[in-house]
Amino acid sequence: MLFDLWQPHKPLPFDEKVWKRKNHESWEERWQQLDPASRHVFLTEVKVSVRQGNRTPASVPAGRFSSATLQRLTEAGFVQVEEGAKSRRVVAPAGVVDFTQRLRAAGRYHLLDPDQPSELEKYAAYCFLGYGLESALWDVVEAAGLRSPPRRDEVFGLYVSRHRWPGWVARTLQDPLADRILELVRDGPVLLADLPARLRETSVTSIRLAVARLINHLALFEGLRPGTLELEVGLLPSVREGLAEAARPRERPALQVCSAPREVGPEGGVEVNDLRAFLLEVAGEPPRLRKDGALFQSEHERFLGALGAVPAWLLDALKLTAEKRLDYARRWAESLQLTRRVTENGQDRLQLSPGGHRWLAGRLDEQYGLVYERVAQVPREDGPYTTYEALDFLFLGSDVAVIENKKKRGAFEDDFWELRPGDRQALRDAVYQAFAALPVGVFHRLDSFLTHAAYGEHNPLLRGLKLEQVTIFWGNQIVPPLEEELEAAGQTCLEAMLRERLIPLGCVQPAVDETGELCIARLPRLDRYFGRAGAVTETTVEAPAGEPRVVVQPDFSVVIIGLNPTPAAELAPFCERQQGRAGEGALVLKITREAVLKATSHGLAGAEILARLRRHAGNEVPANVLREVQEWCDWVRRVSCTTLTVLRCPDKASADRVASALGKQAERLNDTVVALGGDGLAAADRKKLQSQGIIVQGGEKTRPPARPRKKRRRRYY
Repeated sequence: MLFDLWQPHKPLPFDEKVWKRKNHESWEERWQQLDPASRHVFLTEVKVSVRQGNRTPASVPAGRFSSATLQRLTEAGFVQVEEGAKSRRVVAPAGVVDFTQRLRAAGRYHLLDPDQPSELEKYAAYCFLGYGLESALWDVVEAAGLRSPPRRDEVFGLYVSRHRWPGWVARTLQDPLADRILELVRDGPVLLADLPARLRETSVTSIRLAVARLINHLALFEGLRPGTLELEVGLLPSVREGLAEAARPRERPALQVCSAPREVGPEGGVEVNDLRAFLLEVAGEPPRLRKDGALFQSEHERFLGALGAVPAWLLDALKLTAEKRLDYARRWAESLQLTRRVTENGQDRLQLSPGGHRWLAGRLDEQYGLVYERVAQVPREDGPYTTYEALDFLFLGSDVAVIENKKKRGAFEDDFWELRPGDRQALRDAVYQAFAALPVGVFHRLDSFLTHAAYGEHNPLLRGLKLEQVTIFWGNQIVPPLEEELEAAGQTCLEAMLRERLIPLGCVQPAVDETGELCIARLPRLDRYFGRAGAVTETTVEAPAGEPRVVVQPDFSVVIIGLNPTPAAELAPFCERQQGRAGEGALVLKITREAVLKATSHGLAGAEILARLRRHAGNEVPANVLREVQEWCDWVRRVSCTTLTVLRCPDKASADRVASALGKQAERLNDTVVALGGDGLAAADRKKLQSQGIIVQGGEKTRPPARPRKKRRRRYY
C-alpha cells in the first residue's frame, strides 16, 4: 500500500495509482461538447505535466494548432496560452491532468475494440495498485464459491476475460444498479453520457458510483469511440462473445464414424510388440552393457533394427522415435523383471530372467495381461500424496485426481489433499464407461470422441456427481470449477490416456481418415486393461494364439509361422534373423556356425541345441542340418588362461635342479625352461633354489601400485 509523503497515515486507494476519478463530471461534460477534431488534436498534440508544481510545465508551440481549434480548447478549459518573449506556448492546466491520463489510457489499451489485441494485464498494471486489485478480485472469486484463489498468471485469462465475471462482480457489490448497467452494455459499448437517459429515475451520482465500482473490479471498461473519440463504457469483447455463446442452447456433440479409414495402425499396439522383439534379441545374444548399464552403440543399432515397422503418422501421433521405442522396451523389461544383469569374464551382459522366459513362452493374452497388471498397481495405503504413482499416472497417463467432497470447505484452502480409499477406482470406472460406450471394432474420429465423452454431466472427471460435489486436481493445482475448464480437463485426460497408454498397449486401434485426422476403434483388450476380464461376453473374450508351425529346411533356414513367440525365443540363441519379426505372423531364421558358436560360448550345450530343433520342428529335421550342427558343437573346446612365472635356465642340468627344488608346483616346458604358477617367486622359493646353487635374478612378487590418495583441500570458514 502506498502513502502520500506528507500524509503517511492516509492510504492511497488501489484505483488511484495514475489518476483520481473524483471531480471529473465537469470535464466529461466539456469533453462531450467538443467537436471530434478538437478532441483528436488535444489527445495527440497537447503535452501534460504529470508532476505537480513543475516550474517549467510541458508545452507546445501555438503554431501547431489552428486558431479555431485553439479557441475551442481554450474556452473549454483544456489548454492555456502563455505569451512568451519570442513565441506563444500552449500548456495544459493542472486540473485537467487526471482526466487527460484517463482519456489516454482508454485509447491506449483499446480494451473495447474486438479488432485490436487485448492489453488487459498492461492496463491493470498501469492503472491499479497490484495488491489492492488482487485483494478485490479475490473477494469476487470467494463470493462466487471457488475454493482456490486465482494465481496471478491466471486471474485475467481464466476469470476476468470470461463471461461469468461481470455477474460475479455485480453479486459481490450487491448493487441493483450494477446489474442494470451491465444489461445495457451486453450487446455493445454505450456512451457514458447516455447512461443517465437510459437509466431513468436514477440519480447521476448513483450511476457514476456504480460505474466506478464496476470499472475498479474490471467488470466494465472505458474506451474512446472510433471516429468521435467520445467516452464510452462496455464489456470486454471476449466477455460479450461468451455471454452470447452461453445464451445459445447446447447439445452434446455426436460421434463421427469413420467407415473407410485411409490406413489402419497395428492391432497389437507398439510397446508390447517392441518388448517382445527386445526380449527375443536378448535371448538370441545377450547384449554387452556399459558400466552405467547403457547399451554399447553396436548393440544399440542391433536392437533398433529388430523393432518392427510403425507408420510415420502413428509415430507422430504418439510422439515416438526409434530411440524412445527402444528405451521404453528396456524400461518395461526392467519394470516387469524380465531381464537381469550378469557378469561373464569381467563383462556385464543383459540376459533373460526366468520370468522373461516364461513371458515369451506364454500366450499373447497372458503377455498383455502381465503388462496391464503392472500399470494397474496402486500404493498399499491411501493417504496424502503428491507423487505420480499416487495420482494414478501409471494407469491414466496423466497426473489427474478427483476427490469427492465429504464436507463443505472454506473458499481459500491449501492445495494439500488426501486421496481417500475408493477415489482412485471410482475415477477408473468413470473413464472406463467413457470408452465402453464405443462399439468394438468401429472407428470414430478422435476429436469427436473427446468432445462427446467430456460433455457436461457425461464428463468422466465428474464421476457421475455434480460439479460442486467434487474437487479435481491436476498435479498439485485445483482445476477451476468452471464448465469450460472441466470439459477441457476431461478432454485432456482422455486424450493423454489414449496416446500414452491405450494405443501403445493395444487396447485401442488407431487409424487415419482421408483428411489425415486420427481415428480410434475400441478393442476387446480394453476390458482387460480396466480389470473387466471377468465379464465373459463375445466382445471381451480374446482368442488364444494358434499353435505355431516350424519348418527346418536343408539350407539351414527355419521358418516360423504363427504369432506365438515361444519357438522363436528358444531357437533365436543359435540362429540369425533373416526376415520378419516376432508378432508379424511369420519369421525366418538361419542356423549359422557363428550363431552356434555364440550360443555355446554363453553356456548352451550342443545336446540342448539339437533337442530344441527336434522339439519345435514340425517336420523331420534334415540329416545334413543335424550333422553340421553336431560337428560345430563338437568342434568347440574350452581352454583356461593362467599366469605363469617362467625360469629360463642356461642348460638342461640347471633346469633339472630347478624342477627338483620346486617340486610339484613346477611345470617343465622344455629342456631349459621351467614354469611356476603365479606372477613371481616368493622368498621361500628363492631360498629353496639357492640351496641347490640356483641364483634367481628378478621375478620378485610385487604388489599392485597403490592408488594415489586425493589431497584434501583446506577449508576456510
